[in-house]
Amino acid sequence: MQYAFTSARNPRVSWKAAAGVYYQPPFYRELRYQSGAPQAQQGELNLDLRAQRSLHFIVGNELRFTKWGRPFRFTGEAYYKYLTDVVPYDIDNVRLRYFAQNNATAYAAGLDARVSGEFIPGTESWFSLGVLTTRENLKDDSINTFDADGNVTGRVPKGYIRRPSDQRLNLGVFLQDNLPGNPSLKGYVNLVFGTGLPFSPPTTRICAAPANSPGPTSARTWALPRC
Repeated sequence: MQYAFTSARNPRVSWKAAAGVYYQPPFYRELRYQSGAPQAQQGELNLDLRAQRSLHFIVGNELRFTKWGRPFRFTGEAYYKYLTDVVPYDIDNVRLRYFAQNNATAYAAGLDARVSGEFIPGTESWFSLGVLTTRENLKDDSINTFDADGNVTGRVPKGYIRRPSDQRLNLGVFLQDNLPGNPSLKGYVNLVFGTGLPFSPPTTRICAAPANSPGPTSARTWALPRC
């Protein structure tokens, strides 16, 4: 479902809002899991696996304007996606290992923006920026808690952690030009920059603060375990 409108006072500006529900039936690799001893594992299929579901919300706008006597366009979108019955997975080098269970919920939220137009007369170029955060919460997972002496005092839920696809920042640049007097001969430069992806489970350790220290009774660190 989508609604879009253009401002009567400024027809160069348009807005849109959209919402939707999406079901993704599982494919073969999501159904498959390993069972048995580590030395003699066998592949089996979880035929009771349900479709992953997501609820989407998107708002965006488009602005057309003129600069240096040439046309340009700005587009921006903000989005939020809530996922249920998620099938978690790990990445082992180039291999995806699915858990074959609907044992997680997740969310994704972010912003996308792009400015395109004739930065160089007669050719289309653009600059884009994307910001993303996506996390998941596995059911029944937990981590140890430790006191100041390093002794285990119990277990607590791990909560939301970064998904393997959680790439915080993406920047793209596409510049195009042609030879003077010969517009049919063009060249371009395409630059893409992205921040790193999570490459291992968070080594989260929750440590009780000393009795005489101010602040909360526990603190969470996503780096190496330390108290």
